[in-house]
Amino acid sequence: MKFYIAAIAALVLVGQAVATQQLNPGYFLYNNLTVNSGEFMVVGINTSSPIDLMVIHSYDFGTFLNGGKVNAVYNSSASTGVYRLSLGPGTYTVISEAKTPTELDSGAIVVPDGKGTMAYANGTYNYSFSIGNYSNVYVTLLSSSDYLANPLVFSLAGVSTRVNANTNLDIVNTTLNKGSHTISISSAGRSSIFIYVNTTPTLINPLSYVAGGSNYSAGIASYGLYNISGRIYPYQVSTGEVIGVANITSLAAYNAGASGNNSKHGASLQLNVALNTHVNGKERVLWLQDVVDFNTSSMQYYLIDNVWNSTSPTAKFSSGALVGNGNLSGCTSCSSPNFYAFSYPSYYLNYSFPFRIKLVVMENQTSEGTVASFGYQILKNGSAGIKPLIFFDKVLVPGSSNSTLLTTPYYMTPGDGSNIGNYYDSELVFGGEANGANSYFNSMNSSLWIYYNDNGTIRPFPSVYTFGLSTAESASNLAVKGWKGGAIATTGKPDFSTDIFATNALEGIAAYISNTSKYSSPTTVPTTVTTVYYDTVSQSEIVTLEMLAAAAIVIIVVIGLALLRRR
Repeated sequence: MKFYIAAIAALVLVGQAVATQQLNPGYFLYNNLTVNSGEFMVVGINTSSPIDLMVIHSYDFGTFLNGGKVNAVYNSSASTGVYRLSLGPGTYTVISEAKTPTELDSGAIVVPDGKGTMAYANGTYNYSFSIGNYSNVYVTLLSSSDYLANPLVFSLAGVSTRVNANTNLDIVNTTLNKGSHTISISSAGRSSIFIYVNTTPTLINPLSYVAGGSNYSAGIASYGLYNISGRIYPYQVSTGEVIGVANITSLAAYNAGASGNNSKHGASLQLNVALNTHVNGKERVLWLQDVVDFNTSSMQYYLIDNVWNSTSPTAKFSSGALVGNGNLSGCTSCSSPNFYAFSYPSYYLNYSFPFRIKLVVMENQTSEGTVASFGYQILKNGSAGIKPLIFFDKVLVPGSSNSTLLTTPYYMTPGDGSNIGNYYDSELVFGGEANGANSYFNSMNSSLWIYYNDNGTIRPFPSVYTFGLSTAESASNLAVKGWKGGAIATTGKPDFSTDIFATNALEGIAAYISNTSKYSSPTTVPTTVTTVYYDTVSQSEIVTLEMLAAAAIVIIVVIGLALLRRR
């Protein structure tokens, strides 16, 4: 009869380990593992004296317990160390048996061929890897010494964890964005460690953010996720132009704690998009805001555009990195060191209901670099009708190329340290006026639509959520529901049980939309802000839009001091 102590923990279905055990001769620890084709087994032993390490088929375990003879697929004397075993497919029992009184840890994992690496930690060891998608990441550490006797400090994405469990196997789980990452392992004593990084690509989940009770803006936003009968399908939009349309018939907001550039009755309507571009062959991500700033008490508004450097959460613009009508400003209330801002015009404009406005953000490639254009068009202002589309600011990113306005659920903007970045969403949302403010909406009745340019054809985004997560300004007491291919915003409590809805302009599974041609109109930076451009959407198309969608799109005229800050 054999004497054994059962393995007491299975971790994340990839391996097993036990705490340190005091074993007499003839006693043993065991682990059950299944090896599939294209996999191998790794066993970590931490022992005070040599043991017998044996691997048998699991169907022979009963015979082994009763003292019968079994054919081992692996059998060797083993000391403290990490052992790589090449076995055929099958279900196995790994047995670590004491030959003399022994203190013993034993852990075992199964790893795909070609994965994992052996490290020798004595001080600090760095292990680098790359992933191409937003992913769940499991890091398995199987050591030749237990982590209680020889604790490790494990650092990944700026977060350090002290591994000091009474076992020699530990698995760390986190979520990482695409890109290069480095695991740093610090150890006071020398030990062999097998490191296996298992990444499972996943999609971003915006609902997890609002479910946590965090502040958010309210309106419509595409995250590249499409809901068909409860199943989520991804899509990606790469375009040169994003358009937001709002038809506002009632609007009143209040912020009791307003300070700085915020007024007590201030609110904003923001068209926010991410610009992916490249400078000297390196990826750069700029976050673009085309904003209507409202004073809902005096019924006045103006326009603001902001450009933020989202290449990392703490990235800044150097002098000359952007050329436009605005300037770089510092940001003491956010993680970004600085941002670009321009207000237009130099006075407030008046609005009346119904107030219909269109906001436009475009990117174009020129010989000097990429130009981001910020525009608005008044479709209706009380009794006044359609006005020309005006691009009030054009911002050149010198030397940049290979640019696109990107909406994707496959990754986020580049992270830095413990931050994983921001969402690549396109959003038309209401929020506080500026500087991360929250506005409570006492009155609201607006219809919203968001579109993109697909090779010269204006199309609605296939699906939208009813909140935005890219801006720091937030909204309270706003409920948004799908309507006529867009949404209606009214006062009330949000209902996230129906938070994703598909536009009625797209039937069946959403198409994968990528690499659309760029909108080809203005390609140069204007010398004055009075230059007027007309959109490719004709006036007859706009009238049809109004009739079918009851919509309009963004107006704005801006006065200079209120700068929107998202962080």
